[in-house]
Amino acid sequence: MSKIVNEIPENFDVSFLTETESGTEPVIRREDGLIFFPALIRNNGGLYRYFDVPVKYKGQELADYDKCKLQCYAALRAFFYGPVTVQLEQQLKGTFAAHQYAVKLAFPKAEGDIPAGVTRFNAIKAEFWAAIDEVLTATGKTRADLPEQPFNAEAMLAWAVAQGMTEDAIAGYAQTFSAISLNLLHNGRNWNELFL
Repeated sequence: MSKIVNEIPENFDVSFLTETESGTEPVIRREDGLIFFPALIRNNGGLYRYFDVPVKYKGQELADYDKCKLQCYAALRAFFYGPVTVQLEQQLKGTFAAHQYAVKLAFPKAEGDIPAGVTRFNAIKAEFWAAIDEVLTATGKTRADLPEQPFNAEAMLAWAVAQGMTEDAIAGYAQTFSAISLNLLHNGRNWNELFL
């Protein structure tokens, strides 16, 4: 696993953080009782951009970036979740759950660990797009013909009616979209995240 990433992960909000830039590849360094862990390192033609995360030193393996990252996962997650005020703002915008899971994926507890919430959301998102694709097939349309995104279930069903879909088919898809909406709600996610 490379410590250099191509970009900030999808849904990962860093707008509240300050980046560090360096002309040399950053390394984990120790100062007094802290280590500074360079996270989300991106190389842009020899200019390295990253977030220097302070973590309490507890004997982590500083010479092995990946091992240290796993040893520091909780502190790294806490840093990237941000202060409570940031989390509350994200919750009001409906983006916190997506950000939280992006952070968990970037800083897993163990190699290859995927949080159950991510797996559940991916299944809901797949079900949603499978239903959309069924509607498109039934109407002879493609995703390029869809209403402007993000659209809600009502807009999608109104669009399907305008494309000539039958009332029985509309009723079935209304139930499908209602179930998807409830599953999102029960998993702390929201409809707009289906389009990210």
